Amino acid sequence: AARGVRRRGRVVTVARDRPAPLGYNSPLSAPRCALFNVEPGIPNAELHAYGSYAKQAILQLNKKDIGFLIKGRADDAIQTLKQYRVSLAPLRFGAGLKGKMIDSMVAGTPCAVSPIAIEGICGDLPWGCHAESSPEAFANVAIQLYQNKATWQQAQKYGYDIISQRFAASHWQPKLIELLETAYHNRHENRAKNFIGKMLRHHQHRSHEYLSRWIEAKSKLSED
Repeated sequence: AARGVRRRGRVVTVARDRPAPLGYNSPLSAPRCALFNVEPGIPNAELHAYGSYAKQAILQLNKKDIGFLIKGRADDAIQTLKQYRVSLAPLRFGAGLKGKMIDSMVAGTPCAVSPIAIEGICGDLPWGCHAESSPEAFANVAIQLYQNKATWQQAQKYGYDIISQRFAASHWQPKLIELLETAYHNRHENRAKNFIGKMLRHHQHRSHEYLSRWIEAKSKLSED
């Protein structure tokens, strides 16, 4: 079971440090747009940053005196997130659904986010707070989530709603099997319609043909 708001403390951010754009962008921006702005509203605030493969530029950000701690790899992301009151995702770019957002909702940890962080996640359902891009507005959202119990509980509930209605395994697993079976039974028709795939396949095999010709010509020249 997820911990209640009173049994949680501190703020957390989770960022994969490879590839570089996510690894450098999010942790490097976090001290500026989160901790430095959040700290006046939450005295003695600590921000714990998790992520694998941290490079030296990331490790150098570890500043215990200001409460910004690089924690490295989390063995269990969900269990780790459950220990924290608020998660931060100040992402400025990135494609696809963000796994850190899914993990935060599953862990019951409300998350202050930028608009990019929740692209494609909510559908028609509400997120638990305003998605903000500016450092000041982002920090204000994080402070409200951290300090206001009602806001925190509502954000947690919205996260659970999104998980149950948008990402439930019981809903998607049968659809996945159905899609795979349909693709298999219609594979000949699908391949016939896939012009780009046929073109790439053609050139792939032609490249082997021309490579073999080049090797043959090179061998003849060497013999001569």
